[in-house]
Amino acid sequence: MRIAVISDIHGNLPALEAVIADAGTVDAWWCLGDLLGYGADPNDCVRRVRELGAVVLAGNHDLGAIGMEDLRRFNDAAARCLRWTARVLEPEHREYLLDLAERPIRLERQHYTLVHASPRDPVWEYVDTPRRARANFAHFSSQYCLLGHTHVPAAYDERGQDLMADGSAPADRRTLGNPGAVGQPRDGNWRASYLLIDEEAKHWEWRRVAYDVAEATARIRQAGLPEIEAARLSFGR
Repeated sequence: MRIAVISDIHGNLPALEAVIADAGTVDAWWCLGDLLGYGADPNDCVRRVRELGAVVLAGNHDLGAIGMEDLRRFNDAAARCLRWTARVLEPEHREYLLDLAERPIRLERQHYTLVHASPRDPVWEYVDTPRRARANFAHFSSQYCLLGHTHVPAAYDERGQDLMADGSAPADRRTLGNPGAVGQPRDGNWRASYLLIDEEAKHWEWRRVAYDVAEATARIRQAGLPEIEAARLSFGR
């Protein structure tokens, strides 16, 4: 079974389409949340993820756009983007997100726990250090936990050891992994990031995909969204 794991699309349709094309035929899509926010194509991104038949979690930006998270919790630029997204979000996609918000904020699939942010705080905690990673192993019992939210690809074992040195993680131990961001990477690499899991081979592969950044930035500017959200796409920060 081949599983494509994506997260933090953030309304970036060119990046999402590039990832879909790169993944090719897979047996399942898992989306760890934040379909929208920052980018200028929230409706098309929700539609494409729905067309994939993906297992989907609601992220903090998804919840903010439908009034389920207080926008004061976001920085000014993010809040501006979410207010704009709320205005342009089509009713059917708003209903879809409202339905997601009513579902569990963490899911169990096979040997995996799926969350947006962390197992101990599925909506908001940033697992961005070995110490935070170690602390979170006590909050899930499955062999693997997959999460997003930080926009940085990562993998840790129970000791907090970084398993990303060679761009892949051994799948023979308890592992906490992050596919990185499709729509707004923040690790200094502008290319869209996702995780491809081969269950039979017990192999995880992080993949980076070039996409039309100029098109994505142009759409953000045309929508009148904060300039920082356009400019950062070229730098991956």
